[in-house]
Amino acid sequence: SEQNWPLMSTKVEPIDKALSLLAAARKSAGDGIYGKRVDLVVECLKPLKERREKLALGRKDAPHAFAAERKITDLKLDGKLDEPFWKEVPVYELKELITSNAPKSKTTFQIAWADKAIVFGIRCEDSDMKNLNTWADKDGDPGIFNDDNIELLLETQTHDYYQLAINANGKIIDLDRKDGRRNSLWSSQAEIAVFKGSDSWSLEVKIPTADLIEGGIDASKKVEGTRPTETEPWFFNVCRHRARGKESELSAFSPTGHKRFNDQSKFGELFIK
Repeated sequence: SEQNWPLMSTKVEPIDKALSLLAAARKSAGDGIYGKRVDLVVECLKPLKERREKLALGRKDAPHAFAAERKITDLKLDGKLDEPFWKEVPVYELKELITSNAPKSKTTFQIAWADKAIVFGIRCEDSDMKNLNTWADKDGDPGIFNDDNIELLLETQTHDYYQLAINANGKIIDLDRKDGRRNSLWSSQAEIAVFKGSDSWSLEVKIPTADLIEGGIDASKKVEGTRPTETEPWFFNVCRHRARGKESELSAFSPTGHKRFNDQSKFGELFIK
């Protein structure tokens, strides 16, 4: 298992072999002290089973994005994305949701990891700023999904998955989508700042994370997940809904090929570099 551990971040087969050997060890160990020792290993490797399920979704062609490490004290949360905090952080561009072509309205984003918080900086170009759709005027309003908005879909090593939708006024609806549910009682505790210019609107979103211990104490708050690395990545998507009258333009970092954002099999891979 130690020799094959690096393969377990990308392949199902070595995970299945390791779990099979572990099951055989548990059966042989009995109920004494050795059985208790194996139980500790079984508990420790629960995330490995979840990783296997994610790999089985077939994400070998998922796009990758890198988060840059920063100090949270260097972040000025004003939505403008013009401070040194964002300097030299990789910039990624959204594609049309179905065709993967360039959308009419360009959207770019950056990601930083800062003191146990994940921070997104997103810029949405728009040639018709005066007609932005921002009807929803309070957090938790389902109407946010119909506004000009950004959606962040976050799947961590331990949690499937979270959905945050933020409109151009900075109002948010956040959902815990674990096991296919729509748990609206969960709160991301996100801090949001929006800036509106003459030809674009931009936002900064700071999302605090909780480790396994903190998340186990109170699963109703924060994104539960540990630092994303190459061997323990997150999976995610950044999506935009641009609404003008009866027309909509949908774009995403990882296009799904159909008219919905929350397709986990299409989530991209995210880790700190």
